[in-house]
Amino acid sequence: MFVFAFNLVVSPLITLLVMGYGNNDPPLFFDVILNLRKQIESEKYALEKVKDPVAIDYWLAKQSKIFAIENIDVVALSLTNHTLKEVGGGVIGSPFEKLQPAQSQMEFIAKDICIVAFPESPGLALIGIDKHQGENFIKTLNKLDMEKYNICKLLGLAEKTAAKAAMVILDGCGLNEAGGGFFIKEMNLKKTYYVSTGRVSGECWLELYMC
Repeated sequence: MFVFAFNLVVSPLITLLVMGYGNNDPPLFFDVILNLRKQIESEKYALEKVKDPVAIDYWLAKQSKIFAIENIDVVALSLTNHTLKEVGGGVIGSPFEKLQPAQSQMEFIAKDICIVAFPESPGLALIGIDKHQGENFIKTLNKLDMEKYNICKLLGLAEKTAAKAAMVILDGCGLNEAGGGFFIKEMNLKKTYYVSTGRVSGECWLELYMC
């Protein structure tokens, strides 16, 4: 099992957070990340002009296909642009399938990988659970109000399930909090990533965790 997180400052206005999960040996990330960076570099000025959150979600879904390589089962992307007030800018799912609009419904993209995404955030992936466990988890989520947008709260709830790992991603635009996180039960590891909702500087970082 492996989980990766990649953060890229696209411009002073835009930050991209990418996370992913796989169940076998990790692929050659640097080639994938390099391709993503080249793609973004060619589109970043046009991307700054996009003001429709639906269009941003479509763009993120297109970028997810770059990760459609062997051994990557789940990918989550969130784009933060502090000039946008409408909620949007987050997708999660299999890079090998067409990412659908959030419908607050459980979807198994593999035998033990459950995806659920809510309109206007959040999106979650739980690894190592069955349908009954997934349904109970969604019932718990539906009882939340503003806590639904709290990364630590969501990861804490996921840790109480039978899942061996979980991933959370928030929409990057229009919310007070942006970012994501994950946990790996076998490693007793939990990581959260908060993305600035204001002007940003810096370049990029990449983290990879294996067990």
